[in-house]
Amino acid sequence: MTLVNRKQISLYEEAEAGLNSLVKQTAQVGVGLLGMLLLTGGNPPALTVGLSVVGGIAFVAWSEEKRLTKFYARQTQLIHNSVIATETTQSELKHHPVIASGTKQSQIPNTSESEPTKFEGRQSQLPNSSESESLANDIKQILEADTDNLSELMKQAGLNPDEDLAGADLSSVKAVGCKLSRFNLSGANLDHADLSRADLSSANLSNAKLANIKLCRADLSGANLRGVYLIFANLSGANLSGANLSGVNLIGVNLSGANLSGANLSGVNLIGVNLSGANLSGANLSGVSLSGVNLSGANLSGANLSGAKLSGVSLSGVNLSGANLSGANLSGAKLSGVNLSGANLSGANLSGANLIFANLMGANLRGANLSDADLWSAELSDAELSDAELSNANLSHANLTATNLSTAKVESARFGNNAGLDEDAKYELEKRGAIFPQDERIAAMV
Repeated sequence: MTLVNRKQISLYEEAEAGLNSLVKQTAQVGVGLLGMLLLTGGNPPALTVGLSVVGGIAFVAWSEEKRLTKFYARQTQLIHNSVIATETTQSELKHHPVIASGTKQSQIPNTSESEPTKFEGRQSQLPNSSESESLANDIKQILEADTDNLSELMKQAGLNPDEDLAGADLSSVKAVGCKLSRFNLSGANLDHADLSRADLSSANLSNAKLANIKLCRADLSGANLRGVYLIFANLSGANLSGANLSGVNLIGVNLSGANLSGANLSGVNLIGVNLSGANLSGANLSGVSLSGVNLSGANLSGANLSGAKLSGVSLSGVNLSGANLSGANLSGAKLSGVNLSGANLSGANLSGANLIFANLMGANLRGANLSDADLWSAELSDAELSDAELSNANLSHANLTATNLSTAKVESARFGNNAGLDEDAKYELEKRGAIFPQDERIAAMV
């Protein structure tokens, strides 16, 4: 089957018809207005003028809607007629005695009357590579067509939207703004394709090839992206909320400004990924390595980062409030001014981390390693630091109101000018090896 080429269903044809229609409608409206002026002696009442204008607008809208309906009906009919004509020709060639005798069997599809005459479910029945390529080209032409009802257009062309896109070679297809919601594209090859602004919500893209694909501002909410090959793709501004990306290789992918709230990113490879300004609230990033990832301005509130590898990562300006960072490796991480209020950091490694001005209000730091960490002027009110390792940490000017430091290891930890510490608390901490400024030590000893 060979579909009508897009040049035959062109925007030029529509533009030409639209211009002709506009000229015709303008003339008709003008005649109507002239008649109104003649009937009213050139001095029509305001009500009559208003009704005439409204009537003219309604007439133009009705005429345009009627024209577009006829245009798209003719477009789908052309495709349908092309399908029937091609299949009829193939049938005649097959039974022609001269051609049949001089043509190799591999050059003519081996079909019978009992087999389907259209493409429904034919992806697994393709007799040879040439017909497979023809089907892929047909699908590409339909995806690139200017239509608001892609599913209906595929059915008109004898294609099954639930089957014929799965495993199809759609590499380099240009389908900007295409509506593919809930379509089955599992195993399809979409390398270098442009699906910017496309609607792929709840689509099945499992195991698809998406290398270097453009999905800028595309809607992939709820899509199944498990096992996809997505390296160096551009998904800036895309909606991936609730999407399943577990185990996906995302090397070099641009996800700046993307919505990944509630997405499953467990076990993904994020080397060289740009997540600046991305919304990752409630996302699952357990066990993921974020080393070298650009997270500036990202929202990770409520995200699951348990066991994540964030050693040396710059998280300045990132929102981590309520995030689960239990057991995460944040050694040497840059967390100055970061919002970690209510976060779970139990058992996390924060040794040598920069937490100056960080907000750790109500955070759970039980058993966390904060040795050599800089917590100068950090907000630690209501934080849980029992059994935490604070040796050689700097807690000067930190707010320790209602902070639980019982059983915390504070040997050589530096305190001073801390809100929330009374003289008894200072004395107790000093006995456990904490260091206070000289004037505070004297006050504590009196």
